[in-house]
Amino acid sequence: TVREFETHAVILLSKFSAEKKEEMRKYASEFAYISDCVVSIPDVFSNEGNLEENRTNGGKEARLEMKGPTDLVDMSVEEVLNRLKVAINFLKKEYKPVSIGLVGFDFGGALVLDAINRRDFEDVVDAAVVYSPITEHFESKGSAPILTILSGRESETAAAIFKHKFASNALIQDYMIRLFPSDGGELDFDVEGLHSENGKKAFQFATAWMEIYLQKVN
Repeated sequence: TVREFETHAVILLSKFSAEKKEEMRKYASEFAYISDCVVSIPDVFSNEGNLEENRTNGGKEARLEMKGPTDLVDMSVEEVLNRLKVAINFLKKEYKPVSIGLVGFDFGGALVLDAINRRDFEDVVDAAVVYSPITEHFESKGSAPILTILSGRESETAAAIFKHKFASNALIQDYMIRLFPSDGGELDFDVEGLHSENGKKAFQFATAWMEIYLQKVN
């Protein structure tokens, strides 16, 4: 059977606080509109609560949220990655996307870097974007094309480290590192949204990266 249209999906990952949820939802809605994809916001870092599905923006944004505290308490990386798999399976079941991308902010960015290095995610994730990933130890082993957006006082040092890691990875399909300084020293949700010039530029790079690489998948 020939499909009349293809669906692409993106998962946003961030250990966000309750007051920042609305900013993230605005970002997700705009991302879905610009990149023409379904966007899911799973709160994979909560340590209690029940999964709850929400759909907004004409079905272009799907939120699979954990209702409960967002603090990462007594949870291993493996447990968090298992919750990410739940979110991915949810998207596959509900929307049957032909490609899936991951976008991570701060600790969520570190989680994305970890996920794309793992064999059980290798055939699932087709592209990735990370905003100022919080990670002390990073190895690049995966093949998914990745855009790294950095900000803050240590961004030039971090950029050199990321460049060396990516360049040493023979499997990676493509990578790009972009620096976007912000007045506050770090990219926060306001900057990641559409409220500043650098925020807008970073957003444009992120959506373009996903649009290009998700649509490359046959």
